[in-house]
Amino acid sequence: MPYQEATRLFKALGNERRLKILRHLLDFSECSVLEAARLLGVTHPAAVKHLQCLERARCVERDRSGQYVLSRLNDESTAFLIRAVLGIV
Repeated sequence: MPYQEATRLFKALGNERRLKILRHLLDFSECSVLEAARLLGVTHPAAVKHLQCLERARCVERDRSGQYVLSRLNDESTAFLIRAVLGIV
């Protein structure tokens, strides 16, 4: 993994709010921007920025479903990494 990608990943994982989003995705498999904003207690634009950071770090992928943009974990290796970081067995 190139250093630049690793830096992006660790920056994304170094934020408590983004870790909350990732934990939510582990539990519920997908999340809209509105759900993320409510979960974090932040504005819609702030939630979008957190999700974009996770997408740049390749932790999540986003898909449009009707009028909603849904985020989900990128793959099983991401889920494994999040479980390890959060100490979830």
